[in-house]
Amino acid sequence: MKLTAPTVLLLGSLAHTGMGSHVFSHFFDDDFNTLGGNKSFDVGNSKCFNLTGATSVYFTQGALYILDKAKGPYYLHGFNDEDCQSPQDARDKFTDVDIANKLHHPYKIRNATRAASFMWNLQ
Repeated sequence: MKLTAPTVLLLGSLAHTGMGSHVFSHFFDDDFNTLGGNKSFDVGNSKCFNLTGATSVYFTQGALYILDKAKGPYYLHGFNDEDCQSPQDARDKFTDVDIANKLHHPYKIRNATRAASFMWNLQ
């Protein structure tokens, strides 16, 4: 399949905006142990997920790498209970996140550090 210049520009602009898809998050604890096994969490999917002890997050993109960063903003909501039903405990905002770095640049979770469950949201 041959991509035309307008198609490449369109894909690049979508990946660079909050509308960009296939941005995934991965979580670490204080010792940089990966949480959730090899599971990644789509930042565009607002489903609840349980992770205890998450203190850092890094971002990747699906197979199509166009840019080095995803603009966002991506909001990580933390909840005290395990099913995201309690009032929101805290929220962290991530913008211009590195998605192409093979070393997986970690971003510190500053507010939702004691959460038992999380949910991503684009607003």
